[in-house]
This record gives sequence, C-alpha cells and structure tokens, in this order.
Amino acid sequence: MKILVTGGSGYLGTHVRSYFNADDLSRRSGHDVLSTSDTEIAADYDLIIHLAALLDKDPDAADDVFETNIQGTINLLQNVQKDAAFIFASSKDVYGRFADNHAEVPEGCRTLYAGQTALEWSKLNAER
Repeated sequence: MKILVTGGSGYLGTHVRSYFNADDLSRRSGHDVLSTSDTEIAADYDLIIHLAALLDKDPDAADDVFETNIQGTINLLQNVQKDAAFIFASSKDVYGRFADNHAEVPEGCRTLYAGQTALEWSKLNAER
C-alpha cells in the first residue's frame, strides 16, 4: 500500500510518516498543496493522510489560511483515485462552544459561530 502524508514535515506529520513509512508532500520537501502540479501525485497513492494546513490564527492571515486549507484540500481531492482512502485532519474547534459538550463529537454537532478564527472555519469548509 502506497501512503502519502501531506504536511509530513511537521511535528505530527513526521511521526505519522515514520510510522507508516509514507511519502511526504510538504513545503519542506519542496511540494505545496496549493500547486496543482504537485498535488497530481495524490493519484499514485492508496491512502492520503492530509495534515497540511496553515495554522495561523492571526486575523491578518485569514486570506492565506482559507486559501491553503480549502484550496489545498480541493487540489488533493481532485487527484485522489476512486478506491483510495483520504483521511482529513481537522479541529474540534470547528464546533465552537458545542465541542466540549461531547466526549466524542457527533457528525451532526452544530457549528454556530462562537469566536472561531479563519483556521477553524477553513477546516470546517474543507470538511464539507
């Protein structure tokens, strides 16, 4: 099984990549989820673990956060082969004040605005 980890050069990505002996798609490895030519390699993998994200909560970075986290996810999904698995890392913070009401957040949990940053909203949009 061929496995690709996006963001495989970050703290979590390094460990996930090592555990699965997976390939890396990250800026440190010379690739970027915003590059449609770089994300074409997703078609060669049986499993894509998508950890790549711009994690900046600064309001001035909102445009870059939305572009990286949503468009980067779209670029990958457009190249995933039909029978491949795609694992997307998000954040419980997309559920705002409702997240702490559950030990395990259900799929139907409400996502009303409760002060979330562009990071959380970009993750929610990418999930959808």
